[in-house]
Amino acid sequence: MLEEYRDNWTSAAMLLREMAQPTNTVATTAIGIIPYYSDLPTMDLCGLIATDLDKYRRRGDTRRPGYSLSIKPERFFSQPPHFLLGHPLVETLDQARFSSGTLHDNKPIPLQHYLPVSMPIPGEPDRHLFFFLRRDIVSRYADRIYIHKLRL
Repeated sequence: MLEEYRDNWTSAAMLLREMAQPTNTVATTAIGIIPYYSDLPTMDLCGLIATDLDKYRRRGDTRRPGYSLSIKPERFFSQPPHFLLGHPLVETLDQARFSSGTLHDNKPIPLQHYLPVSMPIPGEPDRHLFFFLRRDIVSRYADRIYIHKLRL
């Protein structure tokens, strides 16, 4: 399972590196592989590598190591990332699932400025990276993405 995550997240990060502009930003919980391979500025949603923990709040809903902090809403919205991966999901197109991550108190990140999209990842089997793309840049990638409707 861990090898599958590693392979999927590496492929996803390399896809972002190839398609994104160098000034685009990513927000994710996969704070190791995604920034390393994408080479994009990355917002750490869980505070795993944060140098300033004042931008995070303690979550009371988990004891899982590495998931006890969530980014404060004011930090997230002060510089909203272009690509919101949350916990990156790579699936087949018919298994569309999205993860936005959470803010403090386990509240989901509000998504009014984002669209749920997917992009095919090169290679076999046929897989897609599912993420949220900021609405103001959707037109840049219109020929490469699938726009989805969220199932609530």
